[in-house]
Amino acid sequence: MVVVVRVLKEDMMAMISGQFCVTVNRGFFWLDFRVSSVLNRDVKQYGKKYLFDCNEETCWNSDQGERQWVILEFPQSVKVSELRIQFQGGFSAGTCRLEGCQKEGDFNAMGQFYPEDNNCLQISFSLTVTFECRSF
Repeated sequence: MVVVVRVLKEDMMAMISGQFCVTVNRGFFWLDFRVSSVLNRDVKQYGKKYLFDCNEETCWNSDQGERQWVILEFPQSVKVSELRIQFQGGFSAGTCRLEGCQKEGDFNAMGQFYPEDNNCLQISFSLTVTFECRSF
């Protein structure tokens, strides 16, 4: 059983660049994470590994496209209490949405937020969202 959390950037034909931090109930770590794209497919310089490395000198860069996203997969139910985003200045998303679902399920919107276009660490919202999963 796996729970999937997706952060979706809804702006059309733009790219995003930055780092993310998702705070969940203590002791939970994601199994895997995926991104929609990598700038020019250059994973060595812009790959997803830089999304959570806490290094201000690196960041993930998406390629251009209608929608860009980050997906985190958790092994069990999680409570998301905070989402922190730091964009590279000039490459932020105007509208973002937090979604959740069970693995292979349809995503449901859990919250929408509007980050500022700067390179400061932003706490996009503070709330508690529980993503439930069940055994099949």
